[in-house]
Amino acid sequence: MRTPNYKRFLTISIALYVVALFTPIFDGSDDTGISALVFGIFGDDHYHILAWSANIFYFINLIIGRKRLWFGLALSVGTLTLGLFATGIDEVLVHEGGLKQSVTLGTGFYLWVLSFLTLLTGQLLNWKNRNDV
Repeated sequence: MRTPNYKRFLTISIALYVVALFTPIFDGSDDTGISALVFGIFGDDHYHILAWSANIFYFINLIIGRKRLWFGLALSVGTLTLGLFATGIDEVLVHEGGLKQSVTLGTGFYLWVLSFLTLLTGQLLNWKNRNDV
């Protein structure tokens, strides 16, 4: 049986993720989280692709992580690790002509990573509550 804490953390995590979708992901660019989610796979270096794949891990974790706690914890750690590869992104493509723009991490990135940390925290508390019984 899930504790109320886990559901609360899960809800907060999803809310942070949704807010991150509508927040600028980089300072110095107009890109929001939605554009990063949709077009991030087309990044021109490994940082973009690895960071983008954190979204896949997150969605799988939301679906499967609730039933298999250890698998969910592993997915959360993987999600966070992959998401932190975005710290290596210092420029993004402006258009298909190849023009690049220098950027720094923005509010959307921090909300995105905070959603991963929130889910991981909820899973750790859930694991602790299961072992305390």
